[in-house]
Amino acid sequence: MEQCCNIYYIKFTLFHTLLNRIGGYSGTFLANSPLFSEPLQLPERNAPKASGGVGLLIKNWIFKEYEYETIDITRDGVICGKFQSKSTDFNFIVFSCYLPPKNSVWGRDSQGYFAHILSDIYEQCDTDAIFLCGDFNSRIGSLKDYSDFDELPLRLSLDKTVNQHGNTFLEFLNESKMCVLNGRFDQDKDNFTFISGRGKSVVDYICVPQDYLDQCISFETITTRSIAEKANLFNFLGERSKLPDHSVLVTEFKSIKSTFTDNIPGSPTQSTKRFKLKLMPNDMFSSDMCKLALQNVISHIEQTRETQENIDNI
Repeated sequence: MEQCCNIYYIKFTLFHTLLNRIGGYSGTFLANSPLFSEPLQLPERNAPKASGGVGLLIKNWIFKEYEYETIDITRDGVICGKFQSKSTDFNFIVFSCYLPPKNSVWGRDSQGYFAHILSDIYEQCDTDAIFLCGDFNSRIGSLKDYSDFDELPLRLSLDKTVNQHGNTFLEFLNESKMCVLNGRFDQDKDNFTFISGRGKSVVDYICVPQDYLDQCISFETITTRSIAEKANLFNFLGERSKLPDHSVLVTEFKSIKSTFTDNIPGSPTQSTKRFKLKLMPNDMFSSDMCKLALQNVISHIEQTRETQENIDNI
């Protein structure tokens, strides 16, 4: 088969933090929206206020080009969805995430949280692209989000502070071979992702696999205040309302749409890729996060097999 590629551009926007302001009304709001469909995970029922829910807002035109499937919605604060092109072999998955702060009772197991996401990445390792997006309450300062063996463009961070969630987040990025887009594109379009009277920080990120970074065209952080000013939205705010304190993150990436035709006679056949397994490091998968992620994958496989056996025995 001969592969012919056309490049399409898809713009992806992270504004899941706005859902926190919609709170418990988000299901009704989204269901009545003419532009979007959604898988939605409502806020934690025991939360002191309607906050922390995550969701994916998907424009309806996407469904004309892609089939959508929710892959994982089993853990609070994580939604994983897969998009498969209807006309080509291209597919990608998107994570919408919210990790509560360390001082919250729901944010104390950051390693287990990232291990859960890592297990999803292991199970979906054959996908063409992965986009990990959300509010991780992780401040990584100017620390490298890759190992000494990797080569990536320089990242310039506006936030110089590192917190405990940030250290766990960096461990996850290293184990998953992903990197953040924040700080790697036009600095004039970069900004803090959290701005309030208490201060400024970068805690919201869009992350992609290291080998997909060159397919990302742009990245921009837009404050909600600038959006309100540009669209003249202040008149719609109630007396007791206020603008969200998290910014909107926007990235644009290339979607390579491939079609296949018959081989041209005499053309060379594609050879099978061979890996040098003897060069694998001895400490591969040795971290606690990797071990926990692999245990999650094994448990999922065992549960799936047991469920299938139960169905077969009916």
